[in-house]
Amino acid sequence: MTETKSYRIRSATTEDAPPIQALHRRSILGLEPGPYSREEIDSWAVELPLKRYLFAMTKEAVIFQVAVDGDGAVVGFCSYKEDEIHGLYVDPDWSRRGIAKTLLELAEGVMREAAVDTALVWASLTAQAFYEAMGYAAIARGELETRGGRAIEIVRMAKTLGPGPSSA
Repeated sequence: MTETKSYRIRSATTEDAPPIQALHRRSILGLEPGPYSREEIDSWAVELPLKRYLFAMTKEAVIFQVAVDGDGAVVGFCSYKEDEIHGLYVDPDWSRRGIAKTLLELAEGVMREAAVDTALVWASLTAQAFYEAMGYAAIARGELETRGGRAIEIVRMAKTLGPGPSSA
């Protein structure tokens, strides 16, 4: 018999910042070398300061949604503001369960409700295929200087959201 792990989505609080920080690092380090070398991955995961998550939550009004397991542990998160997805990460042990899709669709729904026409994201090359499957298209290429001082290639992606629910 296969055990299915269940999760639920909720709004994050500042108390979630430490587990979000840990999950973010674990998710990056869980990447297999492919588009990025092991050195680039390690550099990307360096020094994820807790204060940055807290500042985003409290001062920048970035919305954080978390996926939590039955015990309340954070297994995924999406952060976004206005028309921009800031981050979308899932614990490697919880990948391929629809968590990223669910979190992204929730963020897009909030954007639609706010009359945002186009959702934007700077995606890693690793995440590009996921975003394409979700209806995003590459519109530009760029570089991100990682906290460890290495430049990695990233791709700017956009998705037309269309109208939100009618008020009729």
